[in-house]
Amino acid sequence: MSLSIKFAHISDIHVAKDGDYGFMLTEDAQRFLAEIIQRLNALPDLDFVFINGDCLNSGHQVELERFQAIIAQLKKPLFIVPGNHDGDAADDPQIFTQRYFASLFNPQFAKRPATGQAGYFSATLKEGAQFIGLDTSIPGQIGGRVDEAQLRWLKDELAQRSDKLVILGVHHPLHPLCPQDTGGVWLDWFVCANGEKVQSLLDAHPAVQLVLCGHHHVSKVFRAGGQLHVVSPPLATYPSAYRLIELAQQEDGWRIAWQTYYAPEDVQTKAAHRLKNSDFALMYDPNDGQSLVDFARGGAMEHAFSGKLGE
Repeated sequence: MSLSIKFAHISDIHVAKDGDYGFMLTEDAQRFLAEIIQRLNALPDLDFVFINGDCLNSGHQVELERFQAIIAQLKKPLFIVPGNHDGDAADDPQIFTQRYFASLFNPQFAKRPATGQAGYFSATLKEGAQFIGLDTSIPGQIGGRVDEAQLRWLKDELAQRSDKLVILGVHHPLHPLCPQDTGGVWLDWFVCANGEKVQSLLDAHPAVQLVLCGHHHVSKVFRAGGQLHVVSPPLATYPSAYRLIELAQQEDGWRIAWQTYYAPEDVQTKAAHRLKNSDFALMYDPNDGQSLVDFARGGAMEHAFSGKLGE
């Protein structure tokens, strides 16, 4: 029997206790998330929602409560992995840890080691499909890594899923997304520190065909190894968007289709203006802030696509 899977991919909401933060439109992102949830609830064939981290901005309790109040309205299965902003973001007694965040959203938290990363899980979507979430968060760090205990768990988990389609969700991209990511602080900030090691493990298990990530605040789709890597656009900054992704099993393999949905035009315009004039844009290109805006939005393929998953 052929399978079909439909889900929403959301990232980098950055619910903030003090409102908008730098070039991030956190208040607009919260309102947009609430609208998204209403839309998703109205889709009868939606199998699940995946939020790949940075739900919060500084890991304060008030941010957590606001985020929980919004997602409590969701009537679909929800998977979440921690991002670097979801705890341990500063030396402040109000800051909780990413482990605490994981304890709230990972139903398999009790099975995790007493120390180290704890936001990873494996869930059966349907008889022939598995979703695996990884935790790349490091206390107090922007950058990410998959610790050794989690790598051993992942190796064992993949060995048991060779007969299924495996979708992997992670906060930090496993690979550089632009030339700036290949060295210096951008490499440290935006690329999983042992991404190549994780990639090698995925390549040893052909069942893994789709990798979902975020963190970089850009919209990007590319192939690496044996997988299609889909980087979610953020809600909190330009291009202020999320995706609906559909997978369908056919005789010649899996097909994938996605559509990107954007925040209202006034939010888009405001977000683009803030990003263009930010220090972040000048780090990307000191001579042209618009360059980062264009990169963040992506091209036609990032907007919509339909084709074979393995090509």
